[in-house]
Amino acid sequence: MMLTMARLTQAHVDARTGDILAAAVALFASRGIEKTTMADVAAEAGISTGAIYRYFPGKEALLAAVFEREMRDSAAQFERAAEASGMGLAALFQVGEKVTSTGDSQDCALWLEVELASLRDPEGIGGRQRDVHDAIRANIQTLVAASQGSGEIDASMDAEALSTLLFAVARGLQLETAETGNGPRSREALDLLGRLLRLSGEHGLPPA
Repeated sequence: MMLTMARLTQAHVDARTGDILAAAVALFASRGIEKTTMADVAAEAGISTGAIYRYFPGKEALLAAVFEREMRDSAAQFERAAEASGMGLAALFQVGEKVTSTGDSQDCALWLEVELASLRDPEGIGGRQRDVHDAIRANIQTLVAASQGSGEIDASMDAEALSTLLFAVARGLQLETAETGNGPRSREALDLLGRLLRLSGEHGLPPA
């Protein structure tokens, strides 16, 4: 009986934590992080202001938890797309299409809020975000190197610089999709970029 109660208690804690995080995501995206209070999040989650502090000691801890969950979900999304496509250019653009086509306006607003929070707190959440972005770029670079090894992309390209460029393009297209709701245009842009990279593999880059 005690074990069952412990499991139920942990399930309750997990469910309540999920409710709080979902409420925080919605409010951070709609109102902004700075204008959202812990009381606001508690009301949105359907709990008392005092109760929310049993789960998170303050807004900084809550923001960190939201950030960690969003980045963990993004990393898992990247890994699933890469695993489904293998290695090489096809995998690279499968990942890009997955990333740019799944965001909505709330995701985009939250991402921008986190970007601002990272700039304002470069040693805290900003440092964690840099670590996440470095890991994503490293994963992209692995796919770029595989594409160069197979001859799909010009091997003379700097793989690290190209990975940074592709990461920036994916982030920009994610924002474009969220703003316009036109995911097909973003996919067409990715297809065009893929054609340009394949041409580089076939013909090489012109001399600098």
